[in-house]
Amino acid sequence: MKTACLILTLTVLTGAASIPAPLLDRWSDAAMTEALTTLGASGVHQAKLAGHPGLIAVTPDGLNLGLYAKACAFSSTLGDNACRGVEGWISYDPGNGVDRALLVDKLNHDFAAGKFTAERDGSVRLTRYLDLEGGVSQANLTAELAEFFSVATAAKQTIWAAPAR
Repeated sequence: MKTACLILTLTVLTGAASIPAPLLDRWSDAAMTEALTTLGASGVHQAKLAGHPGLIAVTPDGLNLGLYAKACAFSSTLGDNACRGVEGWISYDPGNGVDRALLVDKLNHDFAAGKFTAERDGSVRLTRYLDLEGGVSQANLTAELAEFFSVATAAKQTIWAAPAR
């Protein structure tokens, strides 16, 4: 019994029994901002995107980025409008004369960790959805956004190398 008490005391004193950080299970401006700034995004500011809370920023390599709350539903038990998903987008301007449909097909084939679309304004957009249902750690959120940034950086080489027609 004395040994068990000693082990428990040492565990508590050394922090080995620390309480894990709470999981993120809904949109949080603070958590999203922390992840973006950890990844080196600049100019992070709040905005309404698609009618939901969001953030706009610039990636470390200069790409325009937006994150916004998705999968929103009123929670009667919590009394709020909980948004259990996050949509991220990064926008590119491939230049004049580029066959955007052909380019988007190539990008979607080459990069499975996101979805590319040709937008009406002539831009190409990369999107990625993150599901927060059940909760994710701040470290996992940051890792998912880091992967999104990585795909965006790799894709820009293909986008800006596309031949003009």
